[in-house]
Amino acid sequence: MEELYELYKALKSYSCLDHFTFVNDRLSFHYPGIEVKFTIVRYADLFLVRVDGKEIFHHSDLQEIVDFVMI
Repeated sequence: MEELYELYKALKSYSCLDHFTFVNDRLSFHYPGIEVKFTIVRYADLFLVRVDGKEIFHHSDLQEIVDFVMI
């Protein structure tokens, strides 16, 4: 959970992201202008990135996740 909070702080620093929620070790948010929901889950040693429920990316490095979301 601590790593997801660090991820939240890193993503929140980008003002374009909004509607963050934490539920059961999941970080969810919306990307303005796009009607999709991003969810990031910590699973074993990976962060899984899902868009509208479909896994589209995974990595163990927190910065790689931030970079992927912001692209």
